[in-house]
Amino acid sequence: MRGYNNAKLHVHIDMELKRPFGENIDHVVGEIARLVTLCASFDVPYWRDVPEDRKTKIYEKLLDKFELRVGDEVINDIHIRKIIYEIAGRRYRDVQSTLYRHYQSYATDEDCLQNPLEDINANKWAWLVNYFRSQNFKETVKDKLEEFASQPCDSPVASTPEKILSLVVGQRSGYVRGRGCGPRPPSKSVVTIATIARLQAQVKDKDERYHKWRSSFPNKEKMWLRSKKNSSNKMKK
Repeated sequence: MRGYNNAKLHVHIDMELKRPFGENIDHVVGEIARLVTLCASFDVPYWRDVPEDRKTKIYEKLLDKFELRVGDEVINDIHIRKIIYEIAGRRYRDVQSTLYRHYQSYATDEDCLQNPLEDINANKWAWLVNYFRSQNFKETVKDKLEEFASQPCDSPVASTPEKILSLVVGQRSGYVRGRGCGPRPPSKSVVTIATIARLQAQVKDKDERYHKWRSSFPNKEKMWLRSKKNSSNKMKK
């Protein structure tokens, strides 16, 4: 991926908003996603746990194809690196979500272990399978859903249950391990289907109350204007 005459593509960085912008933004974000998939280690739970040498490799390979600029000046410092790492961290979560969906698509762990995704070696895939079925992972799902459900109803909705599940769990497949497709039996794990359903209902209720609260603004404004008009008419009389 190069520009005219094999030159590096220019990417401008907004230091106030801490993000890239301009005509090459899609190219740089796509390249970061590709490098994360190829170079990051997925045998750790979070981007912050990825070894520093892997992060450095991603950053340096990105600089092979792009010039990161602030204004007209090419900048390569800790602040720019931090912005790139933040983008890479989001892409890391995206890839993990894809990996989890792949994990869900198999009826048994044995089948899953024999079919890692392309670009993920067997040892890393085995670690991920073990992590996805761990109690710690299930606790993380439960905590995220409860955190979202507990937000006050008059606060802006920062996400949705689907996005939370996509980032932390992904969409559950129709497989029942050992029984093929069909309705799932009640789970004895920390995160039961009933628990997730209850939390999703709370989130949905909060979301509906928030939008109802927001939609009441125009009516309240009309009532205020009507009241003001009536008061003005009374004063004229």
